[in-house]
Amino acid sequence: MQYRLYGYAGTRSIRVTWLLEELELQYDFIKALPQSPEILAVNSAGKIPTLLVDDEPISDSAAICLFLCDTNPNKGLSAPCKTIERAKIDSWLYFAQSELEPPIWANRKHNPSSPLSLIPKKLMLDMKDWADFEFAKSVKAMLERMGDNPYAMGENFTIVDIFLTQIGQWARFDRFDVPEQYREYIKRVWSRPALARARERESKK
Repeated sequence: MQYRLYGYAGTRSIRVTWLLEELELQYDFIKALPQSPEILAVNSAGKIPTLLVDDEPISDSAAICLFLCDTNPNKGLSAPCKTIERAKIDSWLYFAQSELEPPIWANRKHNPSSPLSLIPKKLMLDMKDWADFEFAKSVKAMLERMGDNPYAMGENFTIVDIFLTQIGQWARFDRFDVPEQYREYIKRVWSRPALARARERESKK
């Protein structure tokens, strides 16, 4: 398969770039900001990341990552369909995108200094108190679910850890209160060589 990833440093595209590196796949990385002519040419919604697989576009980082794991199962970064382990991975990904990330993203969208905000200033609200409350609640649930395990699924690194740590890095950057246990988890996972390669790839001109 031929892979072409459209994305930009500092966005959700790092989830896919990171996974591509973990899977040791060959791919082209095309820099494209949301709503730019480059991304609109392949995704009418103008959203990144978008992965072209043999010229067929796939959008949404979770959908892309699950597809890549399903078509490259040798690394064991997901689990086979119709298994309990796969249901747990799906559950973690839904949680990451529907509960853990939204407070951070809502706060960013309503921040006039954020380069990623597309909301007109007259419609912006002060979201920080609400975002802090919702984020803290989600982090508490996440840490209780993980327990003493080194990774979300137990002893082994999976795509879930890519999502949870990337969202945690966003939270730290945006000065949310990130508990020590979460910070240690982020530090451990963020040290993986594949991520270093992915960040270097996205930063190239």
